[in-house]
Amino acid sequence: MTTSTDVEAQLQAIRQSYCASLPDKLARIEELWKLLQPDGTDKHNYDEFYRLLHSIAGSAETFGLPRLTQVARAIVQQLKTGKEMTALANIAAPLAELSRLITNITQK
Repeated sequence: MTTSTDVEAQLQAIRQSYCASLPDKLARIEELWKLLQPDGTDKHNYDEFYRLLHSIAGSAETFGLPRLTQVARAIVQQLKTGKEMTALANIAAPLAELSRLITNITQK
């Protein structure tokens, strides 16, 4: 029989696994960001960049990280509404916030 303590331990392990995956995702996001400068015209890299951010936007709150969801969602929204070049120019500050949040989360 599974107890609530067992379920809580399993959920905590899943959350820890998710948080442990964030530095690698952040590193790839930052790498893609650099590759997309200055014009963001590499469709493959842009799509992967978008997908990674969209993934964080859709999953972070599930793991108790609502601020991370908000920041990632704001970046995704900016990418959706702007042309690639314009959108990329407007997300430097939110990307820095995303990096700060992930660093804080993984240092706990």
